[in-house]
Amino acid sequence: MKKVLIIGSLNMDMIVSVDSIPQIGETIISNSVEKYSGGKGGNQAVACARFNADTYMLASIGNDQNGRKLKEDLEREGIDTTGIKVHEYNKTGMAWITVDNEGNNSIVVIPGTNGDFTKEFIDENEKIIGQADIILLQMEIPVDVVEYAIDKGRENDAFIILNPAPARVLSEKLLSKIDVITPNENELATLTKSSDLSTNSEKAKYLIDLGVKNVICTLGESGALFINSEEELYFPPYPVNAIDTTGAGDCFNGVLAAEISKGRDMKQAIENAILASAVSVTRRGAQPSMPVRQDIMNKI
Repeated sequence: MKKVLIIGSLNMDMIVSVDSIPQIGETIISNSVEKYSGGKGGNQAVACARFNADTYMLASIGNDQNGRKLKEDLEREGIDTTGIKVHEYNKTGMAWITVDNEGNNSIVVIPGTNGDFTKEFIDENEKIIGQADIILLQMEIPVDVVEYAIDKGRENDAFIILNPAPARVLSEKLLSKIDVITPNENELATLTKSSDLSTNSEKAKYLIDLGVKNVICTLGESGALFINSEEELYFPPYPVNAIDTTGAGDCFNGVLAAEISKGRDMKQAIENAILASAVSVTRRGAQPSMPVRQDIMNKI
């Protein structure tokens, strides 16, 4: 079985439920606040493991209650946490997530120990990286460490998936090393903001010209767009009544990595990832909302 290594963030999510997202200067009343394990890296690892992939996690937490809970929750999912480092002098990352009645959200992240990722930490875990067949990364850890980790993965012929979130401009050097990049529409616009392109298709092809092998632009409730040097495919959404979109993109990425690790072709992997994401938005929280493969079997 191919090994999937997720390198990225762990956060404790505080989810505040409201009727509508507050505007600048507005004070509103919350209906409730709930606490869930999260972070893009952790969410993607859980999604990947629940689709029966052999999943490993490289992350950084504090020696605090939140850090211990995050690690325990990953281990409960069968995820190998050997590569999780505990810091004594910084706190575990947190995210404050506001969710409205339509399932839309706004998020403020406090990086905490996610910002303590270093190249030295990557070197300390060279054995784990060397054993990975697929490496999935995000941008909630320092960008220089992301690039260094990708270099280490490429040395061992790992298949590299980058979820470029939060969005930022990336170098051509970094982009040329990526097998699959998975921006949403806003992230795709940020990645290509030096260009004067207007459509998602044009922007995706721009990234292909810079060396990315495959671009998957996730379109939320509108589905996804897949482009490489040979083809362009549109994948329609699976309609559901969303109650919380938190973690939907992470679900897509984790399931995509899991399905690729199982030998499914890109088209099938994308279709299954869309289905899984659709299921996830019908549930509250990030990690708790991640489906298992059986949840989508009757929809395939």
